[in-house]
Parts: sequence; structure tokens; C-alpha cells
Amino acid sequence: MIRIEIARKNGYSYFYSLRFFGHCGFAKKGNDIVCAGVSALVQTAGVLLNACHESKIKQTDSENYFEIKIEKVTNNDKNKITDYCDFLLTGLFLVEKQYPDYVKIIILEE
Repeated sequence: MIRIEIARKNGYSYFYSLRFFGHCGFAKKGNDIVCAGVSALVQTAGVLLNACHESKIKQTDSENYFEIKIEKVTNNDKNKITDYCDFLLTGLFLVEKQYPDYVKIIILEE
């Protein structure tokens, strides 16, 4: 199962941390459509977020772990970052709804 932890602060329109743990296990490596869907969403959002050069965004990627941290958002990037986060979260919630045995999303509000 892929576990996704989303950390948000009250009053903010975007997350400040998004962490992925584990493997999906829906099918064999290379044939896992759930993993491929999650990966496509995350990679696309990561590229879009990294294009916000005025803000500070870090990504960590390893075999069983991926994290996006939004550390600083400028006024010029705020709307774009909000839209990119909304895109990513909408896609992830749709995947979780379709495959609840393989994807679990946990929202951490502060």
C-alpha cells in the first residue's frame, strides 16, 4: 500500500509537506497501474512546483520514499502553487477512491 501524508497549516491554501511511503502492490513492477497513476501525478506536480523559482521547494526521492516540502512561497507564486497543489490532491484523492486497498491518504492539520 502507498501511504500519503499531507501536512497543511490552518488558513493556508496549499500543503507544506507531502510524503509518500511504500509500494502499491496492485500488480507486478512495470504493470502496476495504480503506482503509475500516483507516480505520474506526483512527478507532474513536482515539475510544476519546481518551476516556481522565486519560492523555495525541496524534493526528496528514494526507492520507498518521496517528499515535497514547500518551505517558502512568494506572492508571485502563491496562486500557481495553490493550483498545482489542488491538481495533485484532486488526482490523489480520485486514485484513493478508486483503489482504497492500495492507496491511503492521511491529512495532518496544524
